[in-house]
Amino acid sequence: MPLTASKLRADIYRILDQVLETGVPIEIERHGKILKIVRLKPPRNWTNLLHGRLFCEESFQHVITLALQQTWTRDPFDRIIVGQAALQQRTLVTKDRAMRGHYPYAVWDE
Repeated sequence: MPLTASKLRADIYRILDQVLETGVPIEIERHGKILKIVRLKPPRNWTNLLHGRLFCEESFQHVITLALQQTWTRDPFDRIIVGQAALQQRTLVTKDRAMRGHYPYAVWDE
């Protein structure tokens, strides 16, 4: 049964902590509509980014070797970005349609 907005307001911190700890969503009824508070898990492939691991463990020479194989673009930076991601088949989050069209692990969520 959904909570009322008044009940949520009266105990919001405890309710939010409960959702965070248990992962069980809470429904709230407001103006005849149901709202849901849920805990979202970050995408698994973003874990390293969220923990500050923003470095490449491979040598720059290996990155450049793969970058030079990217013949779909003449932009050297696009080649390096894709080359670095391709080196370990990492997910590449990019809005660039050309990258998404040529690198199979490139994603963008509109």
